[in-house]
Amino acid sequence: MDMVKGLITVFWISNYGLHSLALECQLKQEIKVINNKSNDCFRECEFPARPRECGYEFTMVWSSTMAAPCLECPESLVDCEAPQCISTDGSFRAVITTNDLTPGPSIQVCHGDIIRVKVNNYLQDGAGLTIHWHGIHQIDTIWADGVPMITQCPIPSATSFVYKFVADPPGTHWWHSHNGVQRGDGAYGALIVRVPRQTEINRKEYDFDLQEHSILIIDWMSILSLDPLMLASENAVPSHPHTLTLLTNGKGDNTDTPSDTPLTVFEVQEGFRYRMRLVNSAFGECNVQLTIESHPFTIIATDGYELSPVNVDSLILTPGERIDLVIEASSTLKSAYCIYLTTSPHEMCPASGTAILKYKHAHDAVKINSCASPPVNGSLFSTREFSNDVNYTDTFTFRETYAYRGGACCDRQLQNFRTSYAFTRTVVQSSCSGENGQHVNDR
Repeated sequence: MDMVKGLITVFWISNYGLHSLALECQLKQEIKVINNKSNDCFRECEFPARPRECGYEFTMVWSSTMAAPCLECPESLVDCEAPQCISTDGSFRAVITTNDLTPGPSIQVCHGDIIRVKVNNYLQDGAGLTIHWHGIHQIDTIWADGVPMITQCPIPSATSFVYKFVADPPGTHWWHSHNGVQRGDGAYGALIVRVPRQTEINRKEYDFDLQEHSILIIDWMSILSLDPLMLASENAVPSHPHTLTLLTNGKGDNTDTPSDTPLTVFEVQEGFRYRMRLVNSAFGECNVQLTIESHPFTIIATDGYELSPVNVDSLILTPGERIDLVIEASSTLKSAYCIYLTTSPHEMCPASGTAILKYKHAHDAVKINSCASPPVNGSLFSTREFSNDVNYTDTFTFRETYAYRGGACCDRQLQNFRTSYAFTRTVVQSSCSGENGQHVNDR
């Protein structure tokens, strides 16, 4: 185990005043970093399981979007992709980066792995910091839950803290700062916990579950996240306008003030089905609606729980929610398609965003102005109750589907939901319900 040197200053008071003594100590280094990009732990999960210990180091600092590393971005898209260039939607503002990234490093492990993360708080404003592992139950490791002043004291400025916990339960999760409004300023990332394919109920629904197909959506403002909160609390009127954009994996283009910054591109190959893991990491109250041009999809999981598959054309994600969908790469009329992001209800939280679904070996790109108008018909999935848009023929919610867990198609957290399969104007009551309304039969 490596040794590192540390400097500790001891203070004490006597009749002669305040005294101090600097002590040089050797401290045990408590974490061995495997790989910040999680490539060593991103693997085909084995059955029976063979858990690994997966180590990471997160260094968090304040940086700036569109800073010097971006050179001639957005005029030069090559410069926009340069290391340490954070283009977001082309706006200029301060941003919290983790290992020079926003979103930060993606943790991708297998169920039962031990995750150890050393977090270095180098935020230049001296603020404290905690990381919450959203979706992890933290059984026997409550101290690692990252809720400031409840499960831990914030990590002081210029110090480090090591989180250690078991990757449980499996599913699509995410991590984010839980201190102040830091999450809205860029301190977030993906946390994916996979299981062996042999144990997945919906394993036959898709061909590939790729590391690069995690989709993190955030409502990104051209001002710091604290500003609108203070303006609202004081009933103040802003002296200058600001923009709000839905970014996908940290990239987007604001339609109000287009800057032609690069969009996130998800590659697929014709003839295969791809699992995509969506996270609504919005800081505000924005529900996000996602539609993929000419590509209906199948919902197979939400918040880490497998669902009875539902085929839809669009979905709504609430803040903090995760949904796994399967898309079939079968539309070949052109080589690139728009992924539309809009807020819902749009009048309460006006914002939009775009990403690109691109077929491999395609050479043409989709411009932002061709992705301005998402389709408004077909079927819609949401886990919340809402007033149905008349333009949608079918609407599905948790009242129309049910969750699987560990071989049984019942999520204990949903026992108070009456399970039914519903269409917009016709509700068919479930043929098999438990005493609390939950499904009790297996597939």
